[in-house]
Amino acid sequence: TLSRLFQNPATPGAPLTSVQHEDFDIFALGDRLGKELDRTVGQLEVVEKVVRNATMEKSELQAQLRETICSYTEAIEKLHTQLACANGGAATALQLHLHDGKAQQQRLQMELSDLRQK
Repeated sequence: TLSRLFQNPATPGAPLTSVQHEDFDIFALGDRLGKELDRTVGQLEVVEKVVRNATMEKSELQAQLRETICSYTEAIEKLHTQLACANGGAATALQLHLHDGKAQQQRLQMELSDLRQK
């Protein structure tokens, strides 16, 4: 249909082709474009929903991972403390408490950076 509206660039100087009124239906064209737009909008809504769900799932998984890391860290710290008290006495226990404090500081730093990202 475009060839009927415009001149062929391979044949310069040739007369423009004319559009037959019965061949060009503006209402049909508008209807077709409207349907195409509706279909595209529907696809966009589906994509937005998938992205929204993936983002929520990612946030939930990150929270679960942080919780798991914290619980494992606490369990390891308790085992270190028990081992220090059983074998090394007060000096070793103090070193482990210092290590535990550093580990807790790192956890808090990680939480702070997560909060800043949100």
